[in-house]
Amino acid sequence: RIDDQRFAAARMEGGLDVLRWTGKTLEMVRQGLEGKNVLSLATDPEQTILAGCETGLWISIDMGETWREIALQP
Repeated sequence: RIDDQRFAAARMEGGLDVLRWTGKTLEMVRQGLEGKNVLSLATDPEQTILAGCETGLWISIDMGETWREIALQP
């Protein structure tokens, strides 16, 4: 959550759109994970987004501004 606005992440093939709810409409605020097929998403009320992709699990702690891959143990 930034400035008491609500945020959402929308999955799509080839990347991810992060959207903000303005009270009347959804407004795109940034894009990320270009070239990745996002299969699942999880968000928290703050700024964290988890994205499950074909290539692994990715995390952003700043509403999609930056991403890092989470290493998974077999």
